[in-house]
Amino acid sequence: MKKLSFLFIVSMIMISLSLSAQTTSTTSTANTTQRKFVIHTDFGDMHGVLYNDTPKHRDNFIKLVT
Repeated sequence: MKKLSFLFIVSMIMISLSLSAQTTSTTSTANTTQRKFVIHTDFGDMHGVLYNDTPKHRDNFIKLVT
């Protein structure tokens, strides 16, 4: 179990250190505004969407990556 925890922590650190850029875009559909983002790493791209349903999480994420 300790090896698994250690491996997880090391991999998360490696991923966070290898972040090269973040981009955001805004899309509007009907009443819902979404913010899409891409995190580019050495291991590939991670795509995500931030919804207005969770405004505190969305705003915190945007604040931390900009």
